[in-house]
Amino acid sequence: MGKQIIPKSAKIAIGLQALIIFLILAVWITWASWGMLSLYHFILTGIFFFPAFALCTTSLYGLSKGKMSGWLTSIIGNIVSVAVLLFFAGPTAVFPAGLLVYLLLPPVRDYYVRDYYQ
Repeated sequence: MGKQIIPKSAKIAIGLQALIIFLILAVWITWASWGMLSLYHFILTGIFFFPAFALCTTSLYGLSKGKMSGWLTSIIGNIVSVAVLLFFAGPTAVFPAGLLVYLLLPPVRDYYVRDYYQ
């Protein structure tokens, strides 16, 4: 089997997913250290941010390998990210919502779902 060529639309989705991970980390650290930096605040905010971070990180691996499971995990992870970011930092929720719409566009969706219909 030869090496699989990743289309440009999928590469953009992979890059955007990596940026969403950094956004989640930035908001998480900001909220964890708001007022005073302590392990307690980091763990308390981790209850909300860790699921979004874990789903998005897992989906980054799946997206980079061209797997449909990575695409589905990315959709679920971005929905969770939108919910968490709407609660903690409202305007930043636009970014994962935009990536969610981008993942559902035909060029990206067709690349990740190509083997399902065969």
